[in-house]
Amino acid sequence: MSTTKKLVRVREYAAEVEVQLIDGDAGWAPYLSVSDADKLDDVREALESGDLERASQFARVFRLTPHLKCKARPTSTILTCSRSALSERFGVSPAVFI
Repeated sequence: MSTTKKLVRVREYAAEVEVQLIDGDAGWAPYLSVSDADKLDDVREALESGDLERASQFARVFRLTPHLKCKARPTSTILTCSRSALSERFGVSPAVFI
């Protein structure tokens, strides 16, 4: 067995959950135990309901904030940023970002 951390993200929150990976000889190794899979589900459900106290019983909980003045498209993970926001961040002319 080895210990690793899994991330669960719900809206503006992310939780770092410590789980055990079980090594095995057959098929799907490494895999999670049922109790660790339940723990990931419990953390996800707590974050979805806004119960940060319950989520923090099983994980380290973080609130995510955007680094740039970007707007996420609701149907994808691609971020769109204005050229002025990018030029401020990288210290170059807005004309560079076309």
